[in-house]
Amino acid sequence: MKEERMMACLKKEVNPLFGELEFQKAGKKLDSLGRLLDENSTYGMLCSFWRLKSTYHLGEKEYDSARFYLIKAHELALEKDTIKKHIIGATIQFADLYEGEKDLPKALKYAREAYLMTDKTDSNTISFICVRLVKLYMNMNDPELSYKYAKEGFRLSPDPGRKLSCATNIANYYTNKGKLDSAEIFYKKYLLSDTIFKHPAFQATNHENYGLFLLKKGDLKAGFEEQQFALSIYRKMDMLDAETCFNMASTYHKLGKYEVSNRYLDTALVLSYEESELSNLKKNWSLRANNLQALKHYKEAFSALDSSYTYYQQEVGESLISQARELETKYEVKVKDQKIELLTVSNAANNKIARQNKILAIALTGLMILPIIVIFLLSRRRKLKQQLKETELEQQLLRSQMEPHFIFNTLSVLQALIRNGEKDRAVGYLSKFAGLLRLNLKNSRTGLVPLSEELEALILYLGLQSTRFEGTFDYEVNCYEDYEEDEIMIPPMLLQPFVENAIQHGLRNLPYKGKLNITILKQEEHLIYCKIEDNGCGVNAVRTSAEGNSLSTSITRERLAIFGKKTKLQASLKITDRSDFGEQGTLVELVIPAP
Repeated sequence: MKEERMMACLKKEVNPLFGELEFQKAGKKLDSLGRLLDENSTYGMLCSFWRLKSTYHLGEKEYDSARFYLIKAHELALEKDTIKKHIIGATIQFADLYEGEKDLPKALKYAREAYLMTDKTDSNTISFICVRLVKLYMNMNDPELSYKYAKEGFRLSPDPGRKLSCATNIANYYTNKGKLDSAEIFYKKYLLSDTIFKHPAFQATNHENYGLFLLKKGDLKAGFEEQQFALSIYRKMDMLDAETCFNMASTYHKLGKYEVSNRYLDTALVLSYEESELSNLKKNWSLRANNLQALKHYKEAFSALDSSYTYYQQEVGESLISQARELETKYEVKVKDQKIELLTVSNAANNKIARQNKILAIALTGLMILPIIVIFLLSRRRKLKQQLKETELEQQLLRSQMEPHFIFNTLSVLQALIRNGEKDRAVGYLSKFAGLLRLNLKNSRTGLVPLSEELEALILYLGLQSTRFEGTFDYEVNCYEDYEEDEIMIPPMLLQPFVENAIQHGLRNLPYKGKLNITILKQEEHLIYCKIEDNGCGVNAVRTSAEGNSLSTSITRERLAIFGKKTKLQASLKITDRSDFGEQGTLVELVIPAP
């Protein structure tokens, strides 16, 4: 009974305080209720209480304390919660935590995990997560995905408050897309007639959004009045932020009141510095430059414009780093999924072999007169072992195809380019990195890939390494004519390990400039000849070092042998130190079946 009363108190007294943004009152209430907890409390009670404590600290921006209680709730839920209710709740709260710390890629990762864990028939939970995803995608400047989850949340939510939150996003989306009639329907039907969120802050937000909508529609007077009404509420509650001040400054600019506009920009500037919002700082100085120009203060206007450009460059730099982190997060999730999938295949093969062994033992014991059955079972067993071996090799390939240090070094180069102000090179570098990740993730899921895609991935990899080790080596890739039109399929990631070895061990530390040549020719109708040649220190020198005999080389040799047996075509790998012929460097020659 004690726990039932406590749960009822949490729902009826604490949750509403959070809804009214009364975090300090909620914290005091939680402290008083916490005295009722003891070692006999159920895991559900403890998880709920700790998550609410985390919510309180999040509201107070005390992120370390919020993390402490959230980890306790999550660990207990993982141990006890079989229906995943508290696990999902803690996961989405991790998204809130990282969003508060402005680590949006991590926040999105946890929000997506919670979304994927939730039963799609549970409309209450799925709509709750949709609201979080809407906000995250808005902050990441992805209006299309924000709109997608707003529609889903609006459609599914049994909770009027969440429905209203999604309606706000849908109305803003329609406004920005120029679909003003559709936006007005949402404003009048759901937002302005709202009786759910009675808290003045929510009312102020609705009126400010409607005012911005009216400005977009061209009704300057009515839009200005809505903004003024919202502003008066914010001031009473001491909740004025940089975005609201900037919106007021923008409206005063449209009204031709440039001095008043600049006063609001002064307030917005102070708040933007406090909030560390680069986009607001950029917009602030840009509008200030327009005001000063209209006032004919041209020197000050030029200085303001220069400040705007400075913050624009910083914003672009942070945006590129954020995109790179998001790509790395997506890559890690994909690789994890692939490992699980390959492990499932491996376990299935092992189970089949175990079953075949049992049948084989019975056959050898009781059915000696049926040698044909025994031969058949042995053949099946060999095939299954071969399948298992291939799966293990694929797992090794997956682990070796893009090591974490390569991603780390790539991001380090990207950050250096951004710090040096080389925006165009940074954008090009990130584009190559994204292309390589995309191809690796796509190709690692299949046993065979088109030759053209394998070559594309190799060229992207070389481009990244050439930028990283700038001036260290030159490279050239030559392939026979019309190779892109051929429907030749080969195993993925056959060539890159040798190119990587050539760069890492043969060309990096030379006293002279290195050269790397890759040549791909058609040897016969169903065979491809590949030659990778460098002028580095040579394979003999590498073998004597601690880094010699790369694991990837032995993996590739086995994969080629298996592929040759499958296709019943010639397959070979030969590595030669060119010093044996009085030259410098290493020569790698591969003959790859092309069925």
